[in-house]
Amino acid sequence: MTPFAALQYGLLGMNGYTETANVGPSVLGLSYANRVVDSLPLFLGTQFDSKFEIASMPAAWWLRAAWVHEFESDRTINPSFLAAPGYDFVVNGATPARDAARFDAGLKLAVRRNAELFTTFNGEFSDKGKGSSYAGTGGLRISW
Repeated sequence: MTPFAALQYGLLGMNGYTETANVGPSVLGLSYANRVVDSLPLFLGTQFDSKFEIASMPAAWWLRAAWVHEFESDRTINPSFLAAPGYDFVVNGATPARDAARFDAGLKLAVRRNAELFTTFNGEFSDKGKGSSYAGTGGLRISW
């Protein structure tokens, strides 16, 4: 069992652009300014892992559980109408949850010296209607 704490800084950027029409003026077009958003989640949790054998083949599993707190959750952009400058409005992007539980689990089995089967699961779950995300992968890794 290994406790951990991590702070992960991320920079999300969107280049500015203006909608155009193929023919004539763009009456209902929108213009978007450049936008840079900071992301700063804090992770506090613990990881469990172990090694064992299945039919004389080395195997390992891990389970990581963490509380995630996002300090910078603003994901808004401010577009404006081309035909009506000064009438800007706010669009809310996909806002991350302020607090969430994150789980990562995995298993790998060495079937040969240079080949292993693996599977992983990643999930982040939050309350207050912010949603959940989860993903899984599996495969065969061969190295030479």
